[in-house]
Amino acid sequence: MTPGECIYSAGEVVKTRRWIWRQSEHGKVTDKTRNVFFPIDGFQDQNYKSIIAARDELAEQLYRIFSCEVKVGIVDRDNQSFKLN
Repeated sequence: MTPGECIYSAGEVVKTRRWIWRQSEHGKVTDKTRNVFFPIDGFQDQNYKSIIAARDELAEQLYRIFSCEVKVGIVDRDNQSFKLN
């Protein structure tokens, strides 16, 4: 990895690099999966309202279709992690 490079991680495990490759053994959803993180990429100064609308629509549909608990948030330079609890 390069210093400052964007990654998705869970604890000490790097799940993806460079925000573009999300298919991996660590990232796949199985019948044992209990938490799923849906990244919606965008830029605050260009399409922030669309990002929030997409996030909220996804959350609504997940709840409606699967009756699951849904938490939403923003991960960015100032908020570099998303905690479930």
